[in-house]
Amino acid sequence: MSSKALVLFDSMYVREEVVQYSIELAKRMDYALVILILLALDSEDAKYANDFEMRARETLEGPMMSAGQADIPVEAEIRMGDPASELMKFLAGSRSVDTIIWGGPRDVGTPRLNKGHWLTRMKDMLGCPVVVPSKKP
Repeated sequence: MSSKALVLFDSMYVREEVVQYSIELAKRMDYALVILILLALDSEDAKYANDFEMRARETLEGPMMSAGQADIPVEAEIRMGDPASELMKFLAGSRSVDTIIWGGPRDVGTPRLNKGHWLTRMKDMLGCPVVVPSKKP
């Protein structure tokens, strides 16, 4: 299994339907999962980096356990800084992914990549599809 799906969250809010969608896709496509939490961190927030990382690691426990219970190989990583820059650095570090599954924001029922979102501005440079799961009606 060399194919991977990147499950991308740009906050510490992890939507359960995204985790379940990712697991089901991984089963169908024989993917391993890489869960990446990107946290926007500026110089003012830098003094809280350790706290943010600890909370993000706690946030990842549930999705990691769910994937493990489904026998899906899974790894996780946390990056802090400018989300677009951190994603590109992550992918450049020999991380070949076949699909990116975006976790979306917590405050909308059906997340969409709007024109102002950083991921929309760079999705054509990623070299793979970006999937945005939503709740089933």
